Amino acid sequence: MTFKKPVRRGLVLALVAIMAVGIVVFMPPCWVEHQALLYDIEQYLLDMDPETCEVLLERIDSYNVQCNGTLGILDCG
Repeated sequence: MTFKKPVRRGLVLALVAIMAVGIVVFMPPCWVEHQALLYDIEQYLLDMDPETCEVLLERIDSYNVQCNGTLGILDCG
């Protein structure tokens, strides 16, 4: 009867792994893009590179159109 605990532990780990993969696979793409944009905007605010700003403006515009987003436009000025 000593094999029951490792089997249970293995089943629990397998269920957790399946749930984690399911969450990543079925995550809405707009949510993932939104999070990526927020991270990139934070990075841009640290270095204020005008070339990066232009790329971000294009990505923000594309995100707003595709995902009905409301992200504001950056001032690259």
